[in-house]
Amino acid sequence: MSLSQRDVHFVEIAGNSQIALSVLASPSWHYDQSNANRLFSTPLLTTPDLERNVLVCRVTSLHAVLNALEGNQVRVEHIYDY
Repeated sequence: MSLSQRDVHFVEIAGNSQIALSVLASPSWHYDQSNANRLFSTPLLTTPDLERNVLVCRVTSLHAVLNALEGNQVRVEHIYDY
């Protein structure tokens, strides 16, 4: 069970109030919650049925974003701590 599933809330990560994360999803996938914005997406050349999406959110919303991504046929690839 992940920290976000245990309702752990993050205050800051490496001194930052915003954080970026990359997720792998189908090209038709869109994040439709208001707690994060998609910066860009790019196709995966080795896996044409997947696309890398980079989202940015406030660190204080990270738990909610991770929980929203859970079960949406999306894989969190990386959380960037700058």
